[in-house]
Amino acid sequence: MDMATYRNLDVWAREMGGVFALSDLKVLFRRQAEATLYRTVADMVRQGSLIKVKRAVYATPEANLAVISARIDPAAYISTGTVLAARALIGSIPARKVQAVKIGRPRRYRCALGMIEHSDDDIREALADYLPPDETAGLAMLFRAAFARLR
Repeated sequence: MDMATYRNLDVWAREMGGVFALSDLKVLFRRQAEATLYRTVADMVRQGSLIKVKRAVYATPEANLAVISARIDPAAYISTGTVLAARALIGSIPARKVQAVKIGRPRRYRCALGMIEHSDDDIREALADYLPPDETAGLAMLFRAAFARLR
């Protein structure tokens, strides 16, 4: 790997929040052969320059989990425990975990940077981890109403 490649990756990482689709890396590396691209990406993962988040999605070690979540599913909205903790309405959630609400099947993505949870309308269950039962129902209703507008 030459220094120009690392410099290009660094410049693009700043512009893209440190998250790349495989197609972005193909443009960045300007490789003609697919095998060469895959080998280059595998080498960068092995060296620690990139982290594989999921199939065809890679991130730099400095990438933010919220940015990765948005890149995986742009229609997913950071929510529940992540937002409540950021607004100091509840205690903290793990620093290496992001929760988001989306339409569709719930998914979990684990990588070296942490865990991303994309859930559908399972909000009451997600809030139950952070709030007492009497507060969970009201907040779950608020989240459901906001989420219904997205559909």
